[in-house]
Amino acid sequence: MRRPRLLASSSEDGIASIAVVTGATVLLAALVAGTVGADLLGSRSRAGAAADLAALAAAGSALYGESVACGRAAMVAAANGARLDSCTTGGASAMDADVVVSVPAAGPARSVADRLGVAVPRIRARALAGPARTG
Repeated sequence: MRRPRLLASSSEDGIASIAVVTGATVLLAALVAGTVGADLLGSRSRAGAAADLAALAAAGSALYGESVACGRAAMVAAANGARLDSCTTGGASAMDADVVVSVPAAGPARSVADRLGVAVPRIRARALAGPARTG
């Protein structure tokens, strides 16, 4: 006599395993994307701080000429892990400064770029500094 089968075979065998693997993959992708996004925001903050400080250094030295002012801005940017991309002085006041700095992306964004063999993205920030305007 034939024994009855306890579990019937169906087309849904193994579907739970596929669902778990898919869910884990989606969760991992979301965590990686969140980490990369947080690191890019951190890089943006570093770039903004470096730009602000470089602009203040340039504005404080603007009366000595643009080359001196921008040289000091470049030193301050470098001390903050940034590169000075552009610097101008003058404008509405002889002591005005306009600087643009960039910092390389850090953390997972840098690792992903390195593994893919592409250039590490640079995050740019611009800052203006000078005397307060009245009236």
